[in-house]
Amino acid sequence: MLLDVGGDFRSYCIAEGVRLHLRSTQIFKTVRVDLFVHSLLQPLNNTRFALIARLLECGTQRLPDLRRLNQFVDDLYGALFAVEVDQFGDRQVIHMSLELPDGRFLPDGKKLLGAGLEFLRDVLLHPLEENSGFPPAGLEREKLALEQHIASHFDDRMVLALRRCAQEMCRGEPYSLCPLGDPGDFSHIGPVDLLDFHLHALAGNPIDIYVTGAEKAERLTEIVSDLFSWERQVSAQDFPPSDEIERSDDELRQLKQSVPGLHQGKLAMGFRTAVGLADDAYPALLLLDFLLGGDAHSRLYRTLRERLGMCYHVGTFLEPLCELMFLEAGVEMEDYSHFVSEVQHQIRSICDTGPRQEELDRAKALAIRRLWSLPDDREGLARFSYQRDLARAQSSRALVEESLRGVGAGQVREVAEGLELDTVFFLHNQYNQR
Repeated sequence: MLLDVGGDFRSYCIAEGVRLHLRSTQIFKTVRVDLFVHSLLQPLNNTRFALIARLLECGTQRLPDLRRLNQFVDDLYGALFAVEVDQFGDRQVIHMSLELPDGRFLPDGKKLLGAGLEFLRDVLLHPLEENSGFPPAGLEREKLALEQHIASHFDDRMVLALRRCAQEMCRGEPYSLCPLGDPGDFSHIGPVDLLDFHLHALAGNPIDIYVTGAEKAERLTEIVSDLFSWERQVSAQDFPPSDEIERSDDELRQLKQSVPGLHQGKLAMGFRTAVGLADDAYPALLLLDFLLGGDAHSRLYRTLRERLGMCYHVGTFLEPLCELMFLEAGVEMEDYSHFVSEVQHQIRSICDTGPRQEELDRAKALAIRRLWSLPDDREGLARFSYQRDLARAQSSRALVEESLRGVGAGQVREVAEGLELDTVFFLHNQYNQR
């Protein structure tokens, strides 16, 4: 018997500001739930959300400590549960995930999804509290753990270079803020005000629930409606977009920072694309990204690494919700100026003559192959769909493929002409030059 492999997610409005997205498929032995709550990145609030994401894993009012919470999850036949904070463009997202065995493969055929969704609702709506706030001892413990996590995260110097590039490039914009928060905010955050902030946010911030597994829409919408319908203040459609920021100058910013002990320079370059995820030109921009630095066959990789030997790694990626593109590379100090000039030369070359047809065909094949490999990664497909939903862009993979196939060399040339190099940030060790 052939199994139903499922297609894209189908969406259902459950309540004001709450949407369910179902991909009904029989190919997995587990059911996965990805729940996203998003808010505009704002100073201080970004640290609040980062702390809340950690505290939500510590217990609920019914499961008032970590041991009992973990025992409950284990009793669901070894389910997997996690909460993390993430960033989608200028949005900060609390991402809760739960993976449960499918009842078809359990001895008693028991359906666990209802109990799992009720658990997620309790984690979100009824977190562990003490004296009308988060437990003070738990909050202090998570502040320390978050500070250590931030330090560990930026021990990766390439990650640090990209973050510093984004901070300088997008100064005054939400995207400049770190979704992990800022330890400097900790003294302004107490247990009572943090819980009040969380509950107020739940009344206004959109909630999206993605479910992948052998589930029927009728039964699932009924369960989710019962569990996730509470008084709301702002619908997903009315959620305010981020303000447009007027830039004070158009000059290229080049910044360097010396880091002792760094064995190889880390270069980040930030470009303004003027093309968003929902724009007609986005498929051409995506192909330009693959052409420039998408893989080991890309133009920058073949030129800068293989032919000129100026870097150990080079790649590009898009932040389409903010109309940005970033380049990352490992570069020696003495090669810095030549490297930046060569990147600009390669972009000008595409502006002048467009990509070669074999380059374009290979980029299309790569983009389409990655698009259709998404269903094997349930979280990846949920994140793909969620990102496009945030941008109000078409999320049908068949239509995305059609738009990619229709892109010509002239369209890629046009989006290349629209690229504007805004900021270059270089981490180096001035005492480690060859």
